Parts: sequence; C-alpha cells; structure tokens
Amino acid sequence: MRTGLVALGTGFLALAVAGVVALFLIPIPASTVTSSTTTSWTAAAGSSNGTEIAGAPSVQGSFVLHWQTHLPLAVKVYLSQGCEPGVGNCPAWQLIFSAADMPEGNFSEGAPLHFPFLFSWSNPSSAAGPITLSAATTTQGETSLAPVSQVLLGLGVAALGFVGGVTLFLGLFLRGGVYDVAQGPRLRSPPDLVPEDEGPDRPPH
Repeated sequence: MRTGLVALGTGFLALAVAGVVALFLIPIPASTVTSSTTTSWTAAAGSSNGTEIAGAPSVQGSFVLHWQTHLPLAVKVYLSQGCEPGVGNCPAWQLIFSAADMPEGNFSEGAPLHFPFLFSWSNPSSAAGPITLSAATTTQGETSLAPVSQVLLGLGVAALGFVGGVTLFLGLFLRGGVYDVAQGPRLRSPPDLVPEDEGPDRPPH
C-alpha cells in the first residue's frame, strides 16, 4: 500500500463530495430587488388627495411608505385583497393606518403583500405647501446558475472524483517499498582480477 497515494486520493474524493454538495444541495443566496416610486403634490389649504400604489396581486417581500411636508397632514393607508376594490367581487378598501397632524412619517408592511395600496391625505390648515410621498417594495430575486455553468462545474467535480478514485485505488493495491534501496536487487561484485603478467601460464618474476 502507498500511504501517500491513499492520502492524496482521499483528499480528491473529499473535494469531489464537497463539490457535489455545494452544486446541488446548498442554495445560492438570492439578491434583493427594490422597486420604488415617488409622487408629489402641491396641497392647497383645506384640500385632500391621494394615490394608489400598484404592484403584483400577491408577493413575498416588504413595503414601505414615507411622506414628508411641513403641513399638519392627516394621513390614511388602505389595504386591498390583491384586486381593485369595488371592481367585480373585490372587497372594499381596508383601513390599516391612520394618523393626524403628521407632517412626516412612515408606514411599513411585511409579507405577504397584496397590491394595490391606497395612500390618502388631507390638509386641515389654512396654509399651502408641497407633499412628497415615496413607496418602496423589496422582494427576493431568483438566483440560479446558467445551464452551461452547471454542466462545466459538474464535469469538473466528476473529473476530480475520477482522479481521486484512481489515485486511491493505486495507493491501496500497489506494493509499497518497490523503490526502497534497502530492498532493491543486489549487484554482484566483479571477480578478482589477476594481473596479466602473473597468469597461470607465466612464471612469476
């Protein structure tokens, strides 16, 4: 058995398993998408007005309204049931927020959201002035790998697993110590050399 090859093959296989888990089991974090609109009015003394904020009938996300003015506004926010109130069998508007003498404020709503919303205001004072309303809806975007990226990553993980499997197999079944000098073949020592002038047929000097 080759311990080094076994360790290397095991490491490759562990990386391949981690790649499969990351590719197919761990979800990719989705980015958030925010859409916003801004509406403004010039409110006369004693006037009132409002606006609908449109969107998908039902969506998972968060919704925020922010209004600002120097007038002592009375504001109301109405909720729908995902359809246009008063049209067909759609229920009427449902009041979910009301405040008086509020020149600046916020309203927020969490998932699930049902559009449209209705924001209305009235100016009870004798002064006129501008009103600004901003609406923002934040939802989770869909994030996924392109098919080509999935194929390429899958091939990379498969190749890593194949190399790891072959390496582990070789490490388990190859005989260890093949190249060990202590166990290598022994070289035969050369025969004793006899000087030419002292051969068996020549008398010694």
